[in-house]
Amino acid sequence: MKLSISIVLAGLVLASYTYLLQAQHSEERFVSENSPLIAFTDARVIDGTGAAAMENQTVVIRDGRIIQIGSNGKVAIPKGAKQISLRGKSLLPGWVMMHEHLFSADSHHAELLRSHPLSFSRLLLAAGVTSARTAGAANPYLELRVQSGIEQNEFLGPDYDLTAPMFTAHKVSKMRPYLTGLDDVKNRIRFWADRGFTSFKTKFVTLAQMEVAIKETHKRGLKLIGHTCNVTYRDAAELGIDQIEHGFWSLGGDFDPEKVADQCNRVRTLERTTKLDPASSEVQAVFRTLIQNNVVISSTLEAWVRAFYAPHYMENIPDDVLSLMTPVMREHYQLQLSQRKNEKDNSAYISKLMALEAAFWRAGGILVVGSDAVLPHLGLLPGYSNLRSIKLLAEAGIPPVSVIKIATHNGAEAMGVLDDRGTVEVGKRADLLVINGDPSRDIDAIDNIDRVFKRGVGFDPKALRQSVGNIFFEPL
Repeated sequence: MKLSISIVLAGLVLASYTYLLQAQHSEERFVSENSPLIAFTDARVIDGTGAAAMENQTVVIRDGRIIQIGSNGKVAIPKGAKQISLRGKSLLPGWVMMHEHLFSADSHHAELLRSHPLSFSRLLLAAGVTSARTAGAANPYLELRVQSGIEQNEFLGPDYDLTAPMFTAHKVSKMRPYLTGLDDVKNRIRFWADRGFTSFKTKFVTLAQMEVAIKETHKRGLKLIGHTCNVTYRDAAELGIDQIEHGFWSLGGDFDPEKVADQCNRVRTLERTTKLDPASSEVQAVFRTLIQNNVVISSTLEAWVRAFYAPHYMENIPDDVLSLMTPVMREHYQLQLSQRKNEKDNSAYISKLMALEAAFWRAGGILVVGSDAVLPHLGLLPGYSNLRSIKLLAEAGIPPVSVIKIATHNGAEAMGVLDDRGTVEVGKRADLLVINGDPSRDIDAIDNIDRVFKRGVGFDPKALRQSVGNIFFEPL
């Protein structure tokens, strides 16, 4: 097994080297503003803390850092600063997304995985994502190289907290190694941690495997996130998991009297989840356990809407987003969309997931958001799906200003970088979004991103999207 994995990895490294040589070039054409000293005036500042928007503000940035914030006329604008009026526009922190992928998969998450780290990174940045945690690598050495290239300004994209190749308790595909024992858990974590990965993800592992994984990652000061169903939410929290993925998609398993340890009956779990009452004492007790153990819940509502087919919540994908697909991919997407009209409508299930996430947030839980945009043929595309995931939280009943906090402050806090970014505050990095309109009143305004600033450099989102074209969206 070890030899075959080594051969596969060697092939991936060679392919990755060729891929990056072909893609690497000057990124200056995407820069719309690169002044070292900028004073934004007349801005509506939504600072990401959950506070109300502040009107007519001046924000000064120097060398990629915020140095002053205050009302117009009360901030002494430094001599030589380039003044940019943001009248009618809002200034927000860059999004910090917490469940991203740099590859696409086939309809069953099985054999066919295609790496798209450069194109996906540009699409994320174009949508305002300036920092992101991935949720499992398909081509780990390529992703490490792209992460390094972004840090050194060779490539454009968010700053990544990279999650190592995901491991499971059973065989899913040739590209997703399954665990052979508890020592294998330790060995995999040690191996990938030594190569620079800072997060690890389990999927459908046993209780014992999750416990070992949590202890091994925490011993190194790293994070363990989990796609859980075999293990209940309560048990995962008590073991010390850092983050649970996909909201409360399998919470019904916590209340299944027939649940078999270390197994997941997916159909029964989804049925029980749909019947849960978020306000019930039993569900609230699970929330308290999660909150007391500082467990972060990652919302990926748009992915669930499309994967489970919930037409009530599905938006027609705009033409400029569809254009990112090849003609064959567009045809595939339209065909499956037509065929799925005969499938079961799972909108009630999605409604319950939204209600559970909103109830967890109201109980004081830490909610973050991500896209899980790994299935483009279902309409899950990086950037577009991130914005949809944010807007669905507002549709769930969370006030827009709090949704913005979830997508900025909370993500930065969960990633461990809140002292550096995630809010508009003096001393923090100038990772900022300029948005036409007021998303604190109308969350749909986040679709109107005028410019994206990362480390004080402004990028043109339209140019970033157009640069991707459909080059990397190959038919699956």
